Amino acid sequence: MSNQAESSDSKGTKRDFSTAILERKKAPNRLVVDEAVNDDNSVVSLHPETMEKLQLFRGDTILIKGKKRKDTICIALADDSCDEPKIRMNKVVRSNLRVRLGDVVSVHQCPDVKYGKRVHILPIDDSIEGVTGNLFDAYLKQMSIIMDDIERERRRSENPEAMEEDLEDEVSEIKAAHFEESMKYARRSVSDADIRKYQAFAQTLQQSRGFGSEFRFAEAGAGTTGSDPFAASAGGADEDDLYS
Repeated sequence: MSNQAESSDSKGTKRDFSTAILERKKAPNRLVVDEAVNDDNSVVSLHPETMEKLQLFRGDTILIKGKKRKDTICIALADDSCDEPKIRMNKVVRSNLRVRLGDVVSVHQCPDVKYGKRVHILPIDDSIEGVTGNLFDAYLKQMSIIMDDIERERRRSENPEAMEEDLEDEVSEIKAAHFEESMKYARRSVSDADIRKYQAFAQTLQQSRGFGSEFRFAEAGAGTTGSDPFAASAGGADEDDLYS
């Protein structure tokens, strides 16, 4: 009697229970969970051929079903380094699906996702610790730009023969308003004491450089005065001339 776990089907053939997980994954939409390369909680990565089999495009919204009737919605991205029968997701997505590395999840198209009319986006405290200024421009505005790029890439994939879109540059040049906006959140790098030292040094340097600002040549024919240091030598210039 064999100790190996085996079962018999209706035709009398035997199969090993250790291969059951592989047989369960014959459906193309059943993928093995693998560790993600990036740490994005809303993105999963699949092999391009897997996405082609599932008729998915880069940036598509997909529904992923895990264990204990848990499911979540993510954005699908192509990754050539990902194995074809696997799907890469980070620990947050795995926790939402109640799965671990090596478990099997099912992937489904989710084209009817509606845009939210009102959402609450609450950043985690430790992720913005010490950050000041406009958090929207620093974090959320970049996500909007990424979504626009994904949508443009999707349209290009659906119609590869279409002409490249001419994107209008909203900011064609840097203006004074941009500097004023950036200076609102600028912080001083020196203290008041340092500024006073710099001002005193600048004043001293200016005084040392301006000692000859009152120097003037004596005008021709003008009478000499006792206060003119050059007048005494002007009268005896002819007597001391060695070349006359």
